[in-house]
Amino acid sequence: MAALGLLLFAVTTRSGGSGFLAVYLAGLLVRHRAERVTRLSLAGLNGYTWLAQAALFLLLGLLVTPHEIWQLAGPGLLIAAGLMLLARPLAVVLCLAPLRFSWQEQCFVAWSGLRGGVPIVLAAYPVLAGIPGAWRLFDVAFIVVLLSLLVQGPTLAPLARALKVQGSDGGAPPPT
Repeated sequence: MAALGLLLFAVTTRSGGSGFLAVYLAGLLVRHRAERVTRLSLAGLNGYTWLAQAALFLLLGLLVTPHEIWQLAGPGLLIAAGLMLLARPLAVVLCLAPLRFSWQEQCFVAWSGLRGGVPIVLAAYPVLAGIPGAWRLFDVAFIVVLLSLLVQGPTLAPLARALKVQGSDGGAPPPT
């Protein structure tokens, strides 16, 4: 199944199309047609997900120049603090208040932040396009994500327990 996905991605990309979109649509077709195949596939996807994330962060780490990161540590810290303490909580309250989420759930979602590789990948697009000054944007995005990982990541489970926010299975999050 994975080999067919890679082949479809390669052929579509080579012909000028969106390989990601082609693989996504193929996944939708497989899911629609074969529920059993989908159930079996989901069992192995967790390992692939962790492998892909590790590879993504390895490749993104190769783009970072440590001495340039230190030069932008101040602005990166200010932006990270602004996002963590002002922008994200305000956006969460504005978006979730009409949906009748409790204040505890809103606090938890607001503190969740951005800890993935997607913001860094998005910041890499201007670099790849050759836009002047794009490396500064990339470095600041890297700092913001790194600070979010280091500050928000370890505090999520204790915050969920303190706010008494339950997991999707109805149970409290396990201690870390």
